[in-house]
Amino acid sequence: MTTEAELVPAELKELMGKESDPGPEFVVEAGHVRRFAEAIGDDNPIYRDPKAAEAVGGLVAPPTFFTAVSMPWFPEPKWTWGTVSLAAGRTAMYNRPIRVGDVLRSTVTLVDVYTRPGRNGSLVFTVQEATVRDQSGEVVVRVQRAMARR
Repeated sequence: MTTEAELVPAELKELMGKESDPGPEFVVEAGHVRRFAEAIGDDNPIYRDPKAAEAVGGLVAPPTFFTAVSMPWFPEPKWTWGTVSLAAGRTAMYNRPIRVGDVLRSTVTLVDVYTRPGRNGSLVFTVQEATVRDQSGEVVVRVQRAMARR
């Protein structure tokens, strides 16, 4: 039986708990938010109508808009086995909505690596957390992404 120590590359273990350099700035523009809302079929006027959005303090982005923000996910190490990674879950924890006019930057931390038995052999899971901050350094959202590799 293969052990976790044998399955998890040393270069991945070395990244545990380390925060990446910030990614590029991402300016949240009204047109981008409007197109994103249209693409996901959400016709809530607070995403496109400044008058309607006054009630919530101005135009905001849909909750899944973070998927459009450039995040510097850690590249996968050179694995000695397998070729396919599968999405194993994603969660977002908002401190406040993303607003039109925000200038966002994100960093990423590898928070966990673990193995689980699978039907066709062991699976290695990695969990990364992106922290998205606005122009004042306030955390807007934290996004955790899990990936699995056989």
